[in-house]
Amino acid sequence: MLYLLNVYWIVFIVLLLFFNIYCFHAFIVSRWGQFAPFAPTLGHQKHFIIAKLDDLLQKADKTMAIIDAGCGNGKLLRALAERFPAHRFIGLEWSLPYFKYCVWSSAKYKNLVFRHQDMFQYDFGCADIIICFLIPKMAGRFGDKAQREMQENCLVISNGLEFPQLELTERSGKFSGIFPQEVFVYKKRQAAE
Repeated sequence: MLYLLNVYWIVFIVLLLFFNIYCFHAFIVSRWGQFAPFAPTLGHQKHFIIAKLDDLLQKADKTMAIIDAGCGNGKLLRALAERFPAHRFIGLEWSLPYFKYCVWSSAKYKNLVFRHQDMFQYDFGCADIIICFLIPKMAGRFGDKAQREMQENCLVISNGLEFPQLELTERSGKFSGIFPQEVFVYKKRQAAE
């Protein structure tokens, strides 16, 4: 019994050490907190986003352009590009290693492209749907940009961040877990008449 307890503590300390190394690495590669570090969308949030996109893309009567602003390793876009070959998917990633991995792992998808650039330098005017999973520090700037550039019928699906500049159309409700958070769906706020 004592042996198992010692093994448990050793595993716990090793995992804690790896988590701290990841946090330090993420802070450095995010240009000292200027950009969001890679954090995958997991669990209920991921299922909600995929179900929402599945519903929207199946009902679409035209080719839709879906932008993942800060696509990380591109896994979500690859799954969507494979399922919906008639739609266009664009991944924006500022981190060069993740961008190169996205390009390498997605070569077979003709409807999926990745751009190595800051999302704030990309024009959202071509998007029908924008997906994002950002840090709170970026919320105000992203919300302003989306409100200014997105088309009338464009939707923003945000994992965890609220954008008061945009009009909320749907929210998932809080998912429980290690980091409980909601997914929000927005559209462009109409100017008051």
